[in-house]
Amino acid sequence: MRLAHFETLSPRCPSCLMQWRKDVAGPPPAPLRLLQDGQRADDDVLAGLIRCPECAAGYPIIEGLPILLPDPARFMADHLVYGLLPQRWPNELQAWFGEAFAQSGWFPAMQRHLSVYGWDHYGGGEVAAARPEAGGGPDVGGGPDARGGSGGVLQCLAAGLAGVEALPAGAALDAGCAAGRATFALAARTEGLVLGIDINIPLLRLARQALTESAVTYPLRDIGSRFRMQTVPVSFPGRERVDFWVADVHHPPFLPASFAFLAALNLLDCLANPAQALAALREMLGDSSLAVVSLPYDWSDAATPAGASSGARDRSFAAASDAEALLRQHIAALGWHIRHEASHHPWYLRIHRRSTICYDNHVLLLAGPGRVDRG
Repeated sequence: MRLAHFETLSPRCPSCLMQWRKDVAGPPPAPLRLLQDGQRADDDVLAGLIRCPECAAGYPIIEGLPILLPDPARFMADHLVYGLLPQRWPNELQAWFGEAFAQSGWFPAMQRHLSVYGWDHYGGGEVAAARPEAGGGPDVGGGPDARGGSGGVLQCLAAGLAGVEALPAGAALDAGCAAGRATFALAARTEGLVLGIDINIPLLRLARQALTESAVTYPLRDIGSRFRMQTVPVSFPGRERVDFWVADVHHPPFLPASFAFLAALNLLDCLANPAQALAALREMLGDSSLAVVSLPYDWSDAATPAGASSGARDRSFAAASDAEALLRQHIAALGWHIRHEASHHPWYLRIHRRSTICYDNHVLLLAGPGRVDRG
């Protein structure tokens, strides 16, 4: 956890913020405090503890990731195993884990997530170079016909920012950042701090690799249940202004108007309560802000891990006959207006070398009320 982000963004206790929002009275909760006996590397806190000065709740920092959730102890109990696994290991050990935990569900699911998003965010190195027709490579540039290639997340962000010359001045948030590639892309477009938040520990650990090292390593699925460890060199301008935190968009640890820009790419249909999350995202933005939101309306209960979200499950979006119209209603009710949109934007995701899926994404650029007349 970078000290600059902690000090500038001034996070608050999620539990105290929840109560404050219910009461809507009195001053907001005081900023969280970082205890001084943690493990650091320059301005990066690798391990330590954050405390709320009001309720005394503790929030651990593990491998540079602060766990800023309403119930961090429960989350750690459910997800601690992911922090114990090595990130770089021989293919033989990777195969053994795959066989040993094949029936457990959690390990194969973790491998598949890392493969899909590792490839999409960072490319495949030698594999991509050997298949130039795939339309993507180590530079994760992709192309207009990037079927099977990497870089879909960047193309989706670019579709949302079409015609935007500069991001609003201030901090930027990548909500549901996954492995972090769009977070780094935002840092290249702004001089402010950029923060990526998610609740997926394996993907955030991959993002941390890209933040602190010169290469990322992840299990790339070949075919069937066969994976191979893939290492890809990375170097991103402005990554000294990037950080990644564990936080839930239903209950973010930030005061209103903490950010000037927000991206939420393929996030809303992965949440227990998208309406609550939309309201929380809007609250974090100032009136002159911009936001890019994309989703394929692929509602799935399985997308939200048990215990990951504290909000009540809302089925209104998933059950709606016209989810696009319902989304527009929520957007308007929150004071946003749609500056432009791409109703059908393809986002290809590599499953394995003989399988690719395509999401038909709805991409929207949203503007706060203070930007209604701006170009």
